[in-house]
Amino acid sequence: MSTRILTVASGYPSDAEPDRGTFVHVLMAEFRALGVELAVLAPQSAFSRTAWRQRLGPATFAETRDGVEIRRPRYLPFSNKALPGGLSTYRWTVASFWRAVRRGVRSLRWAPDLCYGHFLYPAGLSAQRSARNLGVPSVVALGESSFEHYERHMGLPRMREDLAGFAKVVAVSEATRERCIERYGAAEDRVRVFPNAAAQHFRPRPREEMRRQLGLPPDKAIVAFLGHFNHNKGPDRVLQAIEARRDIGAIFVGSGPIEPTGPQVLFAGAIEHEQVPLWLSAADILVHPSLAEGSSNALREAMACGLPVVASRTRANLEFLDSSVGILVDPLDVDEIQGAITTLIDDPDRRRAMGQAALKKTTQEASADRARNILEWISSPPEC
Repeated sequence: MSTRILTVASGYPSDAEPDRGTFVHVLMAEFRALGVELAVLAPQSAFSRTAWRQRLGPATFAETRDGVEIRRPRYLPFSNKALPGGLSTYRWTVASFWRAVRRGVRSLRWAPDLCYGHFLYPAGLSAQRSARNLGVPSVVALGESSFEHYERHMGLPRMREDLAGFAKVVAVSEATRERCIERYGAAEDRVRVFPNAAAQHFRPRPREEMRRQLGLPPDKAIVAFLGHFNHNKGPDRVLQAIEARRDIGAIFVGSGPIEPTGPQVLFAGAIEHEQVPLWLSAADILVHPSLAEGSSNALREAMACGLPVVASRTRANLEFLDSSVGILVDPLDVDEIQGAITTLIDDPDRRRAMGQAALKKTTQEASADRARNILEWISSPPEC
């Protein structure tokens, strides 16, 4: 089993952005608990809040979080525009990110046995190039909700070539695995599915106590949203769905361009990952109308806190959700989302039964077991 792993990630939690890439940090913390020596390279856009706070420091800022050593070299991003002649400014971003990773690799105190990249671009490709320079294998973890952006900017032939350069591919769903094999030409024995799992600190807390602690109304029905505030995740659709029910409030945990506002918004903002279970436990249901998902961490984390869910009727969700734990909806149909919310809020017995079923389902999964299984597989030689 590899004892030294270099991880490259385009998003990783910081004091300025505590909600970025939390799922990567959870996995790294589990790796470390298994005895792995880790270094994380998490390049920061020169325009990010994290880089802005560190602007007076060195070009490659280093810190430690939960015992994981993190280096944050700065890079210059470009807009995502397709240009004539098959050019793209996104490719410039990928190249700029790689230069930052290369600087970070030079600052390492030891040579890794394996390079691990999270998401294909830009981190996965940078991990692959680093591994090639160091003479070690590379692994990429694919949890993207969509690959169309890559195809538009990188091109299908380039994607097939880059994916073939990894020794192993970790897929978070069967849908992702099939896409890697059927569209991108990955060898079947090099791609394995490891569904996401909620971290150990996601567990139910007493609802009344959490509401009192967080300053939330004790008797109001509360729906929770967890994720980026953007069109794909749909916080605006959640807010629209409860507009007609003034007796329902909402908490929005995350950040992004579509920040929810209004009298029904009880909270909206980013918080430390360890605090998320407190807010989830204070809610009655989770509403998650995302348009696409690789394998939703938000849904699993809510279920691990004993919440029933209103979620999108997507293939990735159907791999682990059924009618015993929630209601599946068209994520663009606000009326259908509203109907599902109303059904659960107005039927406490059904809501309670679904919450218990959700908790039972997630207790069968464990992030530590997932980390151990991933580590054993990526550390073993490729099958012949």
